[in-house]
Amino acid sequence: MLYNPSLIATTDYVSAAATASTTGMLSIPANRYFSLSIMLSGSQNGVGTATPKVTLNNTTGGSPAAASSTVVAELSITGLVGVVANATGTVDVSGYSGSTGATLDFALGGATAACTINGFLQ
Repeated sequence: MLYNPSLIATTDYVSAAATASTTGMLSIPANRYFSLSIMLSGSQNGVGTATPKVTLNNTTGGSPAAASSTVVAELSITGLVGVVANATGTVDVSGYSGSTGATLDFALGGATAACTINGFLQ
């Protein structure tokens, strides 16, 4: 992670949480580097696979790094007959928002799921 606490203003710390699919869960202003921890948890009840995920998006051509529509965090939860499967995971992500900014979007992917994002901008 990018980190030098003496260079980070209080307003540059970011946090967001969701338990439903959310477009624009976290907005990152233009021309900013970011360092984030993304925590996902979810469950799949019965047969099937659920894939809750967080995607970095920039739809106005601002060239974020990673590329727009990149999945930056994802769980794969496979359930069996009569069984509830659970999973959790944390991913650290660093990147650049591009010249027009970017959003992090959360999708349930068929699961009962939750997402928390904490980090800072530079």
